[in-house]
Amino acid sequence: MRKTSSWLAFFTVFLFVFLIGGRGLGYRTLWQDEVETAERAKSVAAVGVPRTIDPQGQWSVNTGGKEIEEGDLHRYTPWGQFYVGAAGIKLGELVGLDRDTAIRIPFFFLHAAASGMIAVSLPAVIAVSSVEAMGVAALYGFNSVRILHARTARYHAVTDFFFLWAWIFYGWFRRSARDRSKLRKNGLLLASLSVCIGILLFTHTLFGMLAFGLFSGLVFIEFPRLKRTYFFLLLNIALLGALSLLVRPWLQTAIWGELSFQLPFRSLRSWFHVSFSLFFFLATFPYFLGRRSEPRANDPTWKREVFLGAVYFLLILIGVRILDFQPFSQPRYYLPLIGACLFWPLAFGQSHWWKTREAGRAFLCSVCVMLVVVEFTGDPRPYQGVRLALWDAWMNHFEGAERKEQPMREAFALLKATAKPGDAVLMEYVPQLVNWYAPEFKPALVPDAATLSTLGRLNPRVASMPITAPDYHLYYSAGGFNAFWICVGYCDMSIRPDATDPNAYFVHSKALDRDFRFCMMKSWRTHLWNNAPYTNYGSEALTPEGRYASVLSLAKRCDLSKVNETVSQPTKIVPAN
Repeated sequence: MRKTSSWLAFFTVFLFVFLIGGRGLGYRTLWQDEVETAERAKSVAAVGVPRTIDPQGQWSVNTGGKEIEEGDLHRYTPWGQFYVGAAGIKLGELVGLDRDTAIRIPFFFLHAAASGMIAVSLPAVIAVSSVEAMGVAALYGFNSVRILHARTARYHAVTDFFFLWAWIFYGWFRRSARDRSKLRKNGLLLASLSVCIGILLFTHTLFGMLAFGLFSGLVFIEFPRLKRTYFFLLLNIALLGALSLLVRPWLQTAIWGELSFQLPFRSLRSWFHVSFSLFFFLATFPYFLGRRSEPRANDPTWKREVFLGAVYFLLILIGVRILDFQPFSQPRYYLPLIGACLFWPLAFGQSHWWKTREAGRAFLCSVCVMLVVVEFTGDPRPYQGVRLALWDAWMNHFEGAERKEQPMREAFALLKATAKPGDAVLMEYVPQLVNWYAPEFKPALVPDAATLSTLGRLNPRVASMPITAPDYHLYYSAGGFNAFWICVGYCDMSIRPDATDPNAYFVHSKALDRDFRFCMMKSWRTHLWNNAPYTNYGSEALTPEGRYASVLSLAKRCDLSKVNETVSQPTKIVPAN
């Protein structure tokens, strides 16, 4: 009966979250990080490994060329999310999904599955009913920060899902570790926990390192005399070594620069990104310290549990602080910590106190308060993630003259209607958008010489593949980039206005030592980060134009042919620095 109710709880929450929050996944165009996942997943689906050369033989670069090393393998980040995306591409080909939906759907599937697993797992951790656990799981599944990130083709949902499974395997192992009749099962549980740690390491290095330290530390502190503990630690160290061989951190400083000490705690200042996950712990810890369900004299374990609780919290805090040393780290990197704090009672052995209804409901009450408060504090409107999902679903299926398409889609549609297959398109933000949305064209002026690292400059493929001169130019003009986003101000290419014509400008390439004069075709008012989930939380996200802070422009090289298209609005060309 218990197993049946658990499956019912899982599928109820899973379907509820997936069918409501997962609608309209194909409406918005991919943003910067997503298109990197999509392009690498496309390579995995084609040849089995992520390469920086796409199936058409063109450079597939996100940063203008900074990710190119001495070969054509993608090496500077782990590959886990690329294989999840490749599964989505294969699924899309089987059932006829558009490619944007296909690349995103496995990630949101994992988010919905993690929500369902919370509904199943909480009653086994604390004394709450399945209905109460389902309520918390639904709040988690529809939390705006989580749902907006889970709707993108990136690592967030993958790390959430496997971190949750790591907690489940740790809890099962801890429950049966002292039962000699279950020694083989204990070994399998520790091996499964290591598999989860490995997936986390190979999905997101920073969070994987945190999970590596957290679970290795908990097992070692709790079971220092168990031989399996040391096999577990050795296996984790081997996984860490395999990751190092893949991403080669000793070479990454040649690409991304040195680590730097950052002050203050950037990641802990953001209530919407990571702080509220730590507040789960802070809100429930007083209940833990002040438990009254049984006299302390009859419970000699309470001091040890308080000690483990303090160590656990410090591990998370120190881990976040260490990861914050990276100058390019952002609070969204630490979102899986929500799961760390949601299941922290597992770290303390689930004493009798946790089996009381009083303690369980106090814990859930604190969690619910945090999940609800975050929706009504700050910039986002309450449950903006669900609102955006429903809006996208409506727009994705709406047919008629009043349908508003995404500006980026309109720009690529006009490009395809005007250009010939094989023409070269310069897309500064970001070059991979050409590979993904218009593979019949060539990406122009990539790699950019200014973005190449020492490794990239020595790559024989860079010398053997000539830089392609641009025929068309798709870029954010007013308020946006005038060069590849990674090297604004010092790129090999630059833009300057044409003093004789407000609707013309010059693109200069140092590598080719040439100026190319471009004539404007059409412009769209839109925001540079319109589809970036960590930026566009406000109500303006419910319009394709976003915050109107930038202008997306499409231009044709003037000497190709006479430009007959009407310029939709005058566009000020901002010179590059």
